[in-house]
Amino acid sequence: MTYILCAFESEARAIIDKYKLLKGNSDKYTLFKNENFLIFISGM
Repeated sequence: MTYILCAFESEARAIIDKYKLLKGNSDKYTLFKNENFLIFISGM
């Protein structure tokens, strides 16, 4: 599993689209994931 941390979704959008990541569940943060990647959007 590869973990990626980004402040904004726009920074991660190309990776989200390329690897067809799906939005995950989190109360505080936005997550996008598949079986190989997890992108954590932290915000500012």
